[in-house]
Amino acid sequence: MSEEASLNVDVVGHGAPTLLIHGFLEKGSMWDFLLERFPDRQYIVPDLPGHGSSDMPEDFNSMGSLADVCLDILDALEVVKADIIGHSLGGYVACELAHRAPERVGSLMMYHSTSCEDAEVKKALRDRAMEMVKTHKTHYTRSMIGGLFPENKKASYEALVMQLSEEANEMSSEVIARHLKIMRDRNDHQETLNTASFPVGYLLGNADPRLPMDSMDQEKTRVNPSFWTVMDQTGHMSQFEEPNMATQHMIQWFKSIGGL
Repeated sequence: MSEEASLNVDVVGHGAPTLLIHGFLEKGSMWDFLLERFPDRQYIVPDLPGHGSSDMPEDFNSMGSLADVCLDILDALEVVKADIIGHSLGGYVACELAHRAPERVGSLMMYHSTSCEDAEVKKALRDRAMEMVKTHKTHYTRSMIGGLFPENKKASYEALVMQLSEEANEMSSEVIARHLKIMRDRNDHQETLNTASFPVGYLLGNADPRLPMDSMDQEKTRVNPSFWTVMDQTGHMSQFEEPNMATQHMIQWFKSIGGL
């Protein structure tokens, strides 16, 4: 980060270092459902550049830039190795970090995320979104966040979608568009995870509009993770949809890596 750009990082608790990386249009507080339930860990919870209370430097234009920020955070805290949990965009960042510095990763949990690069159809949708956000940011953020929940449950999450959209609208159109481009241009990291020396886990929802299970099942065969859990009737946001159930699955994940 440049001297002019500020980065918000919360460090909570003591114990095994655990880096929590939030998703696109989110901020570190999305992990609040976990923090009180696992007191024997040290949680490192940044707002990614451009999100929450963190600025985004002008020269940040790649997934590598976001991964390097996370490595800088670990360096500043003198953390040699951390367990990493990444939600959506946070999982993309975690994969890039694992590719660049696998020795810094104790374990990696893909929380409603994929190690695959965008397909051509998805890249075209990112391009359309970059154009939309320039003139219709409010409409874009609401439709984007609303689209993370299962179709048959959208009505029950209307107030939450409105709240999350209002928070996302604090980001500038330019910053949102830059993150869309970063996600569009990210590398595929299925091989990174398949050959990793650390445990890799996935927590998914079988009603996730963003991560269809047929494509995720294919990724499972390519990555061969040590932990694979699919939550029933859950979309992309289990931290809000089913926080208690998500927490129970995370307990099993931590136990599987010897962290509880």
